Amino acid sequence: GRRELIITTRFADTNQIHHVAFPGGARTQWTFLTDRVLGVAPRPGHGQLAFAADEGGAENYQIFLDDPRAGTITRITDGRSRNVLARWSNSGAFLAWSSNARNGKDMDLYVMDARDPKGARRLKEVSGESAVADWSPDERRVAAVEWISINETYVHLIDVENGRTETLTPRASAGAPTVAYIDVRWSKDGKSLYWTTDLDSEFRRLVRYDLVTK
Repeated sequence: GRRELIITTRFADTNQIHHVAFPGGARTQWTFLTDRVLGVAPRPGHGQLAFAADEGGAENYQIFLDDPRAGTITRITDGRSRNVLARWSNSGAFLAWSSNARNGKDMDLYVMDARDPKGARRLKEVSGESAVADWSPDERRVAAVEWISINETYVHLIDVENGRTETLTPRASAGAPTVAYIDVRWSKDGKSLYWTTDLDSEFRRLVRYDLVTK
């Protein structure tokens, strides 16, 4: 397999994307923006990248597609809202992220088909902060985390086609303990989720959640 890395690091005023082709190799800078790059996600199976940059400052985070081979960078968000980069689907066909474009406050979930970068659609309207954590292997669902605070989060499964949502973790408002569930990842066979949580513990522990038996 390929043993290369995409990193963000600063050699001038702002963090930019750099490529390290092999262990011990020299870095090659790929972006030369005025604004800082906040995070980068290589597109699986393709030579492209998605990254978030603080365009114009003031936490005006935008998402861009970068094709290093073609030398092109394209902004795919509106240039006004705040957007937080999430994850590519396993095949690289879809990209999901969170954005407050609807009302300037709530971080709704959006999905883009890579064949139509300007045609992103709102997958789910939310109240507060939410983010896509991972895609199911068949790319039909996403696991999303709803953030209330660092100590209180909830895990949801969302159907990518229709936005239908199943909540997996009990609400504190319904009498359940206040719990943090983070680092949510799908198993390779699609039958389980893994996450870390402080449920019944002073410390966060690794848990496997069986999607069949619940």
